[in-house]
Order: sequence, then structure tokens, then C-alpha cells
Amino acid sequence: MEKDTLTLIGVGDVGPVREHPEEVFEFTSAILKDADITFGQLERVLTQRGTVQVAMAPGSRTDPQLAKVLADVGFDVMSFASNHTLDFSDDGLYDTLEAMRKNNVAVVGAGRNIEEA
Repeated sequence: MEKDTLTLIGVGDVGPVREHPEEVFEFTSAILKDADITFGQLERVLTQRGTVQVAMAPGSRTDPQLAKVLADVGFDVMSFASNHTLDFSDDGLYDTLEAMRKNNVAVVGAGRNIEEA
């Protein structure tokens, strides 16, 4: 009897800021899609709203459409427990969570409360 296996791919910081972010994954998306679970660390706030909380924050924001790109290239789960989580206040956090949810990418490490996180 064969043992069932599960393929997990985990990558570090993800958050391309460019006009066509899918290009970053041109050579890796087939690998990411092939895994049973692909996990990454989200390094951008996906919002067009929110109040900047720190001087370096403007570089941490990108279009919420990045969530669709991440889903399309194979990501299933993203950690959002980072120093950028609240760079654009609660609005930015909530927009990010919503964009990921709409694209069926689970978020861990951040949420509206401890249970959601």
C-alpha cells in the first residue's frame, strides 16, 4: 500500500510592486501550482485606502488586484504577520484580508481579532 503524500511549498517575502506582477512568477508558477499547499509571507498591504502610519509605508502598498495574481500563480495560504500589516491603518488591513478572501487565498497571522488571525 502506498503512503499518501502531501506537497507543501513555502516561500519567503512576496509582494511585487510593478505594472504586471505576474511576470515575477513566470518561471515558478508551474511549480507553485503543482504543490498541494503553497504558502508565502505577504509583504504588501493590498489597498488604495488607509492612513499612512509610518514614513516608510508608501512602498508597502499595492493594488488589491495582486491577490488575484497570487491566487492565479498558485498561492493557497499567505501569512500577513509582518511589520507592514498596519502600515495603512485598519482600512489597509481589512482591505487586504478581503482581497485575499475574495480570491480564495487563506490568510494567517492577521485578522480583525485574535480568532480570525
